[in-house]
Amino acid sequence: MEFALSSTSILKANGVQAALDILHYGPLDHTTESDSGVPPQPKEDEIETGARNRALAAHRKFPNAFAIGIENGLRRTPFNTVDVAVVVVIAPDGSESVAESEAVVFPAHIVDEARRRGFDKVTAGQVLAENVGSRHDDPHLYLTGGRKSRSVFITEAVIKALAKWAEKPTGQTETYRIVIGNVFRDLPIREVAPGVRVALFNLLGDWELTEAIGAELVKLIPKGTQALLMPDGKALALLHVMGRIANLPTFVARKELKPYMAAPALKVRFRSITTDKIQHLFLGRDDADRISGLKVAIVDDVVSTGGTLIAVRQLLALAHAEEGAVMAAYTEGGTRPDVIALGNLPLFPTK
Repeated sequence: MEFALSSTSILKANGVQAALDILHYGPLDHTTESDSGVPPQPKEDEIETGARNRALAAHRKFPNAFAIGIENGLRRTPFNTVDVAVVVVIAPDGSESVAESEAVVFPAHIVDEARRRGFDKVTAGQVLAENVGSRHDDPHLYLTGGRKSRSVFITEAVIKALAKWAEKPTGQTETYRIVIGNVFRDLPIREVAPGVRVALFNLLGDWELTEAIGAELVKLIPKGTQALLMPDGKALALLHVMGRIANLPTFVARKELKPYMAAPALKVRFRSITTDKIQHLFLGRDDADRISGLKVAIVDDVVSTGGTLIAVRQLLALAHAEEGAVMAAYTEGGTRPDVIALGNLPLFPTK
């Protein structure tokens, strides 16, 4: 595979090369400068337009390469203004993939100053550099407290965009691809109940994906959360990753009554999508006393029909704890307004 970046920026080139290294694609073959066709400080829809214009320019010059266009710009949210990088990749056959980086919040007074001076003349990064001495082409390093440079944000977005063409494992003919940060997986699609086919999402033993999901979910934990609670299952490592990063106590609602549980244990019953049997969840009296009065986020790997979620909510009520949020790596079969998730896994029709 051949790759062409429509920019001669060292930051962008480093970010793209890091993505190619992670995906085992080899070197970045070409860099070429082109006009984005948008103002120096793009905003809203101009961001994707600029990235696409750059990718098209590289595609015309290197038609046999995967052409990569990258544009950073400002986007307003209900609460603030953020910087995002949009990556557009055009394959030699003309097919296209678009991905977006993690957002970084810009100080309101910096954005206002750049807007006052004119986005056609100055960028928010340049104004920030004038105020605090940061790099004008890499405000991300300052805005994240040294945690992530602009190149790293670009790397993650490029991986998402290129994952569309990444080679699938041998023997997997029907899969669904997920991408978290710089980690991607092809989930096998299987029938788990009559007429119900899902992308099997299994964190068990996958420390790399577990760490990536935990790091992303921690960023979304609502303020004021005092503890995390997860139903027993194969995703317990995710609970521990989140607890470690967020420095919050963690609790597990067990599916069996264990001898070590202090009596009287709390007990609720439920039925999940993957079985037609009645199951139970238990919380020992000692854990129930510890969690009582706390604002608790319920954590799970996937929320689908919500049977398990209802049971966990009942346990919280019995323990006199407050539900602060429901968090999951993915919802399944459709997004849910009551669940904070990184994405949604669709249901697939039976053949």
